[in-house]
Amino acid sequence: MRFPRQAGRVAVITGATSGIGYQTAKILARLGAHVIVAANNHEEGTSVAATIAKETLNDEVDFMFLDLSSFASVRRFAADLVARELPVHVMVSNAGVMLNSTALYFGVLGKQLKHSSKYSN
Repeated sequence: MRFPRQAGRVAVITGATSGIGYQTAKILARLGAHVIVAANNHEEGTSVAATIAKETLNDEVDFMFLDLSSFASVRRFAADLVARELPVHVMVSNAGVMLNSTALYFGVLGKQLKHSSKYSN
């Protein structure tokens, strides 16, 4: 299947540092989109963005920090997009969280805290 060129479009992809998100980011970059790798790990996000840019010959692949477990981080991310005058044409919400019945994870100041309990609802 052939997809149309995406030049001039901005695509934000969460969970783009591995798996389906990574492959989606590569395809969109190859199609010419300005790809934003949105991730909560600076080192990994920066490395992935550089790798995708190199592999696809697309200079418009950037990393932006985003911790989806923190409303403050989400607000900062949105404000940074506005400040950079980047309209979002494509949003791929690929990041996921797996919770079991005994543990909840909370993001506080960019750090993950684990709260465990033997009781669950």
